[in-house]
This record gives sequence, C-alpha cells and structure tokens, in this order.
Amino acid sequence: MKKQLFTSFLAFAIAIFTMQSCTKKVEKKSYSLKMSTSSKSITIPATTYTTSGLSYGPSMVSYNVDSFIKAQTGTSLGLNDIVNAKVLSIKFTIMDTSMANNLQNFENMAATLVTDKYTVPLTFAQNNISATDPAYTMSIPVDSNAEIKTYFGDIFSYSVTGKLRKITTADMHCKVEYVFRINVEG
Repeated sequence: MKKQLFTSFLAFAIAIFTMQSCTKKVEKKSYSLKMSTSSKSITIPATTYTTSGLSYGPSMVSYNVDSFIKAQTGTSLGLNDIVNAKVLSIKFTIMDTSMANNLQNFENMAATLVTDKYTVPLTFAQNNISATDPAYTMSIPVDSNAEIKTYFGDIFSYSVTGKLRKITTADMHCKVEYVFRINVEG
C-alpha cells in the first residue's frame, strides 16, 4: 500500500512539475543593431556634359547580413529575424577635391541602393547643392520611415546619379557610405 501511495504521489508530482514548466513564458530577445557595409569607391570621370543627369557606378560590396546579426546576438538570431530595417544615413565624400572639382560642380545628386535580393532601386535624393560651397562631403537626406528589410541580401550595389552645373576637369574619386538600423527579435 505504501509503495502504491508513493508511486501515485511521485506520478502526481511529475505531472505538476511538467505542467509548471509548460506554462513558463519564453522571453523574446530584441536587438537594435547599427550596421555599415563599408565605404565604396565610385569614380566620377571628367566630363563636359552638363545637359542632363549622369549615372556613376554601380559599385558592389558583399556583406553577409546574417553573419553580422548572428555575431551581434550571440548566434541566437539571424536574417530571418529582422523585424524592420531603415537607412540611418548616407554620406558622400569626394576624396581628391580641388577648387575646380568639388560639390559645386553638381546641381543635384542622388544615391541609389539595390541588392541581390531586391533589384528595384531605392533612391535617396539631394537637390539644390550649393553653387558657392566648395565642400567635399555631404550627407544625403534619407526617409527615416522607409522600410527596407526586404532589401537585405548578401550583395549591396551603390550608384550615384547627378546633374552637373559646370564641367569637371579631372576624375573625382568618391566614396559612399550607408549606415543602417536593423531591429531583430526572436
């Protein structure tokens, strides 16, 4: 009788313990990650063409977003756990500016992003570049609400388009840097 009572008590205790462990909530982990795919070089050749816009690039960079997320989250999350993603900033820099070749040469400029996963261009524009500021770097405005999580693949392709207001007398070597905010949860 004692043995049967002990066996019944043990079975009851195991059942209660099992039920309690089933009701525990698994806490989701969330991360907000800042990612830069590295600066990419684009050469703008010397030209006398100022009638309409010209395109420079594309310049491609391979970047394993899944590995980046895993490295930042202790391998617990990856590409499939992206909740949302935004472009935080785009910086355009002319590396070898001069008085004759700088941002003054441009009337307007736009940066374009495509990836191996989504080939419809995502374009960010900067209009009305100052004709009097011989700057060599510029931040291109971004729409902080533009959702781009569907764009993330392993190859990013950057292009620059712009309309010149005056000719360029030498090649301009430029770099474009994108910075992204990726929110993951799982």
